[in-house]
Amino acid sequence: MFAKRWVLGVAVAVGLTACSGGVASPPRAEGPASPTPPLQTCYPDLEACPGGIYGSPVPSGTGTNTPAADSPSGRPKKTTHATFASVDCPSDSLRGVYHSYRLHVLKACQWYVGTVERVIHEDDGDYHVDVAPASGYKGFLDSDNYSAQHGQLVIEVMPGQALPIPSVGERISVFGTWVYDADHGWNEIHPVWAITYSSGKTVDSLPPRTPQHDPDAGSGGGGSGGGSGGSGSSGCDPDYVVTGGPCLKAGIGDYDCYGGGGDGPNYTPSGATIKVVGTDVFRLDSDHDGLACE
Repeated sequence: MFAKRWVLGVAVAVGLTACSGGVASPPRAEGPASPTPPLQTCYPDLEACPGGIYGSPVPSGTGTNTPAADSPSGRPKKTTHATFASVDCPSDSLRGVYHSYRLHVLKACQWYVGTVERVIHEDDGDYHVDVAPASGYKGFLDSDNYSAQHGQLVIEVMPGQALPIPSVGERISVFGTWVYDADHGWNEIHPVWAITYSSGKTVDSLPPRTPQHDPDAGSGGGGSGGGSGGSGSSGCDPDYVVTGGPCLKAGIGDYDCYGGGGDGPNYTPSGATIKVVGTDVFRLDSDHDGLACE
């Protein structure tokens, strides 16, 4: 009898030890740890990509645009990847640029993505394509791109380049030299080496080594003769003397200051000094000090 009680006591003691905390929970199945999302790489707007790596896409690589916010379910959304065509980058980052001293190279061989907002054919033969930045590309702009270019980056296609000019509203990727234009205070892609169009086609074309436009030759010195007949063979308006660019032509419609908010159809030459020596028929001298488009 004593032996039976001792065995029963041992069994009860063992049972209480095994369940000392109450009813035991079943053991948890071990599984793989949740994957850690990869570090994002943002081009080049660090504010739009907190925790990402500041960088810029390379022509032959694959970059990652600004990551999307988490979905309501808590699962990260898929990240959009931008793939750029493989394009050779010239050794001369300012090839074909006249008065290249005005451009300060910020970085060579850069891709920039955005939507075309305005296209201007300048008197020097350049096409100025103003492109609003896509998400993640605001870092290419400076304050003057916002105050004078309506929040757009200036893309310059130069004479002699076989690059089709994109249309307003078209989304494009541009490959070229990212510069600061000291004459105007804003940033540009200038020169451009290649453009990828909305069709997906990439066209690359280098400008001629020797600029096709020379502002120091021809009538840019003010349409010689300032107040003389001025029209004649040159067609220059005698009311304006232009230094550092082509003259303002008479009889072709209104002029507005380059980089301003005017609607043209003509614009004053970029970087030129313009003196009003007669009647300011184009209303370019707003403060009436004799200098237009200051």
